[in-house]
Amino acid sequence: MATLPGLLPYLAVYILLPLVYAFALWKCWRLRSDLLFPWNQATLLSLTGLLLLLDVAVSVNVLRLFAIAMPGIVLVVWAAGRLRLPARAMFLAASVAVIVFGAYQTIEKHAVNSSRGELAGGQFAATREVYGKLQLLAQRTQPGEFFLQAGWPGGYLPLKVQNPLYLPTLSRWDPGFNKDMKPVIRQLDARQVRYVLWTHHLDERCDFTACRDDLSPVRSYLTASFRPVQAFPDGDVLWQRVEGREPADGRPMM
Repeated sequence: MATLPGLLPYLAVYILLPLVYAFALWKCWRLRSDLLFPWNQATLLSLTGLLLLLDVAVSVNVLRLFAIAMPGIVLVVWAAGRLRLPARAMFLAASVAVIVFGAYQTIEKHAVNSSRGELAGGQFAATREVYGKLQLLAQRTQPGEFFLQAGWPGGYLPLKVQNPLYLPTLSRWDPGFNKDMKPVIRQLDARQVRYVLWTHHLDERCDFTACRDDLSPVRSYLTASFRPVQAFPDGDVLWQRVEGREPADGRPMM
């Protein structure tokens, strides 16, 4: 329950967004004969929002829901305007809500990201866990070198390292996005990437050596050409290239 205030924005988007579209479409159907009701505009906006929601539903996360939430926000504001509440009262209530939520977010972020330091990419603030991870990675990497952080590109900027791939990140949840992993392996070899930070959520609900998904070739490549050298408290594992080993596809190392 202590984390409930922080989860409220995410729960609101997950729960309220489909409810808003369902209610708006029901309202449009119910008032379809009312000439004073803006049926065309409300129906078009509701259907657009619903189709956007269905589009990301196959690979849903909070960031994607936030990105396609604007039709739902417009519908909520429009519905609130039809309640005939005093405009000044609505403005004051909305202003207070925004100020309180903004203040809470600011205070919480400062409290959580209490560890501050400086790396090759400049000064940064992070949680203790992330701070410790970045410090260990900085000891192993050099600014400007190629370094793969699979799953999330959050370390490139503070470490001042380069992503070696044509992809911004690896993912298990983007249908069709990672179908062909051969270019990934070729680029890791061609650029002689020394370290790969494997993000634990890429193995969610399966074992690293037993996963059978689009990322299986990359896992096989890691076990064939790299060795794990550091396990972090959050489950991420740092892999280091082993000189002299052959990659998973049997081609000699360059």
